[in-house]
Amino acid sequence: MFRILVTAALSALLPAATTLADRVAILAPDASCFDWLTDREVGKVMEDRTGFAPHLWTLETWATGFLTGMAVMQSGSDFLRGLSQEAVYGWLDYYCQTHHPVSVMDALRELAKERGLQ
Repeated sequence: MFRILVTAALSALLPAATTLADRVAILAPDASCFDWLTDREVGKVMEDRTGFAPHLWTLETWATGFLTGMAVMQSGSDFLRGLSQEAVYGWLDYYCQTHHPVSVMDALRELAKERGLQ
Protein backbone atom coordinates (compact mmCIF):
# COMPACT_ATOMS: atom_id res chain seq x y z
CA MET A 1 0.00 0.00 0.00
CA PHE A 2 2.83 2.38 0.90
CA ARG A 3 4.50 1.76 -2.48
CA ILE A 4 1.25 2.66 -4.26
CA LEU A 5 0.89 5.88 -2.27
CA VAL A 6 4.49 6.93 -2.90
CA THR A 7 4.20 6.15 -6.62
CA ALA A 8 0.92 8.06 -6.85
CA ALA A 9 2.41 11.05 -5.04
CA LEU A 10 5.46 11.09 -7.29
CA SER A 11 3.32 10.70 -10.41
CA ALA A 12 1.22 13.69 -9.42
CA LEU A 13 4.32 15.86 -9.16
CA LEU A 14 5.72 15.00 -12.58
CA PRO A 15 4.29 15.68 -16.03
CA ALA A 16 2.62 12.61 -17.54
CA ALA A 17 4.35 13.04 -20.91
CA THR A 18 7.86 12.42 -19.54
CA THR A 19 9.54 9.04 -19.50
CA LEU A 20 11.05 7.50 -16.37
CA ALA A 21 14.54 8.48 -17.58
CA ASP A 22 13.38 12.08 -17.99
CA ARG A 23 11.87 12.07 -14.53
CA VAL A 24 14.96 10.89 -12.69
CA ALA A 25 17.24 13.17 -14.71
CA ILE A 26 15.34 16.18 -13.36
CA LEU A 27 16.63 15.39 -9.87
CA ALA A 28 20.17 14.31 -10.74
CA PRO A 29 23.15 16.18 -9.33
CA ASP A 30 25.81 17.28 -11.78
CA ALA A 31 28.40 14.84 -10.46
CA SER A 32 30.72 12.56 -12.39
CA CYS A 33 32.48 9.47 -11.13
CA PHE A 34 35.61 11.60 -10.79
CA ASP A 35 33.63 13.98 -8.54
CA TRP A 36 32.39 11.00 -6.52
CA LEU A 37 35.94 9.76 -5.91
CA THR A 38 37.24 13.24 -5.05
CA ASP A 39 34.37 13.92 -2.67
CA ARG A 40 34.85 10.55 -0.98
CA GLU A 41 38.57 11.17 -0.47
CA VAL A 42 38.19 14.74 0.77
CA GLY A 43 35.11 13.83 2.79
CA LYS A 44 36.88 11.03 4.62
CA VAL A 45 39.69 13.39 5.63
CA MET A 46 37.18 16.01 6.77
CA GLU A 47 35.17 13.39 8.64
CA ASP A 48 38.32 12.19 10.42
CA ARG A 49 39.15 15.76 11.48
CA THR A 50 35.71 17.14 12.34
CA GLY A 51 33.46 14.12 12.68
CA PHE A 52 31.20 15.22 9.82
CA ALA A 53 31.50 15.83 6.09
CA PRO A 54 28.27 17.51 4.87
CA HIS A 55 29.02 17.45 1.13
CA LEU A 56 30.01 13.78 1.21
CA TRP A 57 26.95 12.94 3.29
CA THR A 58 24.73 14.76 0.78
CA LEU A 59 26.14 12.89 -2.23
CA GLU A 60 26.02 9.51 -0.47
CA THR A 61 22.45 10.12 0.68
CA TRP A 62 21.44 11.21 -2.81
CA ALA A 63 22.94 8.02 -4.29
CA THR A 64 21.05 5.69 -1.96
CA GLY A 65 17.88 7.73 -2.38
CA PHE A 66 18.19 7.53 -6.16
CA LEU A 67 18.47 3.73 -5.99
CA THR A 68 15.52 3.56 -3.61
CA GLY A 69 13.47 5.69 -5.99
CA MET A 70 14.36 3.35 -8.87
CA ALA A 71 13.22 0.38 -6.78
CA VAL A 72 9.92 2.06 -5.89
CA MET A 73 9.20 2.95 -9.52
CA GLN A 74 9.90 -0.59 -10.74
CA SER A 75 7.09 -2.70 -9.35
CA GLY A 76 8.12 -6.26 -8.63
CA SER A 77 11.81 -5.41 -8.55
CA ASP A 78 13.81 -6.41 -5.51
CA PHE A 79 17.27 -5.46 -6.73
CA LEU A 80 18.20 -3.74 -3.46
CA ARG A 81 17.59 -6.77 -1.23
CA GLY A 82 20.72 -7.52 0.81
CA LEU A 83 22.54 -4.39 -0.39
CA SER A 84 23.79 -2.06 2.34
CA GLN A 85 24.61 1.62 1.98
CA GLU A 86 28.30 0.84 2.46
CA ALA A 87 28.11 -1.78 -0.30
CA VAL A 88 26.64 0.85 -2.66
CA TYR A 89 29.43 3.29 -1.80
CA GLY A 90 32.06 0.57 -2.24
CA TRP A 91 30.61 -0.44 -5.61
CA LEU A 92 30.66 3.19 -6.76
CA ASP A 93 34.25 3.61 -5.56
CA TYR A 94 35.31 0.54 -7.54
CA TYR A 95 33.29 1.36 -10.68
CA CYS A 96 34.31 5.00 -10.73
CA GLN A 97 38.02 4.15 -10.63
CA THR A 98 37.81 3.22 -14.33
CA HIS A 99 34.84 5.36 -15.41
CA HIS A 100 35.81 8.94 -14.45
CA PRO A 101 33.61 10.82 -16.97
CA VAL A 102 30.45 8.77 -16.30
CA SER A 103 27.81 10.51 -14.20
CA VAL A 104 27.05 9.12 -10.76
CA MET A 105 23.45 8.71 -11.91
CA ASP A 106 24.50 6.52 -14.87
CA ALA A 107 26.85 4.55 -12.63
CA LEU A 108 23.94 3.83 -10.28
CA ARG A 109 21.82 2.73 -13.24
CA GLU A 110 24.62 0.30 -14.12
CA LEU A 111 24.60 -1.04 -10.56
CA ALA A 112 20.84 -1.56 -10.79
CA LYS A 113 21.28 -3.48 -14.05
CA GLU A 114 24.00 -5.66 -12.51
CA ARG A 115 21.61 -6.42 -9.66
CA GLY A 116 18.90 -7.56 -12.05
CA LEU A 117 16.82 -4.46 -12.78
CA GLN A 118 15.46 -4.68 -16.29
